[in-house]
Amino acid sequence: MMQPLVLIVLLAAFLVLLIFLGAILSNFQLWLRAVLAGAQIQFVQLIGMRLRKVNPKVIVDSYIMARKGGVDIGLDDLEVHYLARGNVPRLVMALVAAKKTHYPLTFEQAAAIDLAGRDPLAEAQEGAVAWEYEFNQMGPNTPTPIEGNCRNGSRVGASVKVRYTRPVKQGPSEQFPLQAEIALRVLAYINDAESFWDLENSKDRHASELLDFGHEAMTGLKSLELRYFEV
Repeated sequence: MMQPLVLIVLLAAFLVLLIFLGAILSNFQLWLRAVLAGAQIQFVQLIGMRLRKVNPKVIVDSYIMARKGGVDIGLDDLEVHYLARGNVPRLVMALVAAKKTHYPLTFEQAAAIDLAGRDPLAEAQEGAVAWEYEFNQMGPNTPTPIEGNCRNGSRVGASVKVRYTRPVKQGPSEQFPLQAEIALRVLAYINDAESFWDLENSKDRHASELLDFGHEAMTGLKSLELRYFEV
């Protein structure tokens, strides 16, 4: 007959085994969800989180959210913020919102806002607004219209409508920062074209090229519409 002490040891070992298997299964589910979502996480990292008393579900869910939202952030950064008693999901939502509106918000800035007791998501959403601006002049302080002559002698003008975001603190959008540069490029399109109809057929390509230029020159440019008209 089995001694009572041996029975107690076996029962204790069985309980430890159950706890261990439960932890493995829980971590495996988190790891699998992350992999299927395209967020590469090593299984050992999940075990390390539990040892450091970090809730791996909070970190993994936030990491997946960041990856899906196009935010490049590391697991270590999220862990550090968690250990500092920060709201990790809220911080990531703020970074994703800022990414979508092209609002310049870094991880360090969002973390500082969160640890200061403010809502980083609210600041990201309220920190930038979309503006629309339409112009048909060569510059914000220049009355000269965007007009030129095609190679067949026809006179053509152009107007440009842009939509972009900028921080609220900058005040109302009175002018578009790249107006002069874009106007010069539009004028070059007109002067290089054979005719007005040549411009009309190339309008979408021209708008795409101008948008690419705008993206390289500034953050926050969301769309650009180009219209040609005969003068």
